[in-house]
Amino acid sequence: MEATSMNIGPANILFEVVHAMRLELTFLVFFGCLYLMNKYFFSKAKPSPPKSSKARMAAMPSGEGPKVSGKAADSTASRRRTAPGPSTSIPTSDSAEARIFTEPAHEFRHPRPEQLRDEEWFARAALTLKSVQVQRAVEVYKAALRVGLDLSKLPPSKGEEVFVALVTAAIRANQPLEALDILKNCRSCGFKIGLGLAASATKLCTSKQYYKECLLIYDFIRQDESLVLDERSIWSCLLFCAVEARAYTRCPGFWKQMQACGTPYNKDYGNMIRYASNQREWQLTLTLIAEMRERGVEVDNVVYNMALATCVTCGKTDEARLLLKEMEASEGVVDVITYNTLAKGYAKGGKMAECFQLY
Repeated sequence: MEATSMNIGPANILFEVVHAMRLELTFLVFFGCLYLMNKYFFSKAKPSPPKSSKARMAAMPSGEGPKVSGKAADSTASRRRTAPGPSTSIPTSDSAEARIFTEPAHEFRHPRPEQLRDEEWFARAALTLKSVQVQRAVEVYKAALRVGLDLSKLPPSKGEEVFVALVTAAIRANQPLEALDILKNCRSCGFKIGLGLAASATKLCTSKQYYKECLLIYDFIRQDESLVLDERSIWSCLLFCAVEARAYTRCPGFWKQMQACGTPYNKDYGNMIRYASNQREWQLTLTLIAEMRERGVEVDNVVYNMALATCVTCGKTDEARLLLKEMEASEGVVDVITYNTLAKGYAKGGKMAECFQLY
């Protein structure tokens, strides 16, 4: 028993533990050595950070400094004298403005109050700036009004020309409501708003996607009952603006006026079918397509699909199927969307047999 107890001592137990964990201890020692070697060699290879210029100057003996040759010193001093400060690194408003203005418009950069009150000077400025810098033209107009400009003193032809320039400049400068105020001033000065001005304002507003503002301008211009708007493009723009602005009650009136000016184009029929589709007037969509065929206007895939979708939405799948047969007789107007639209209509109405016949 004594021999057995002597064999099971603390040293033997420690030996057994070390022997059992010999593999783990070997890996621990190996990776520890790698870590220490890596830390030692990388610390020697790492360069010391460079001293700053102030530190280098402080380390030099008093009275000594970096030697600079004569030419280098002169060029350094010259750069220090001519180096721009922080305030001049950004262009001033005058320098930015000077790059925009061309030589003919140079005289309008900084007008004096007496110049702004001079209607002849202002007319020359407006007609020049309208094609150079539209934003500046509007700013000069506002400044002139503040100092008492009276454009009613201009001859009628010159006054109308000036207001055309101002209205178009305001719309191009993304200020359609300012253009409306200019039109009001034009009428208050006694000048007539002609067909050309109405057409220019309407087309520009449409191209700039100012749909509601275009309708407001039209309402103001239309207050003059003597003005005859017999240009088809005006009504085409107004119809498009009414559809985009969701002012659907205006569409039938604009459409009637357009038809009085001649045969509408394909895009005009498309806008009117958009109106009919929104109002769920499926009969009107079919009537418009029949009218297009009679007048020789191309009926494209988009127009056909809108009409067919309107019929399906209104539950008129039989009429939609007849329209599909008509589409199939024309080349290149039937696509996957056409069949899917009608198939959904059949499925929604529980007409599964007709739905499978499409495929």
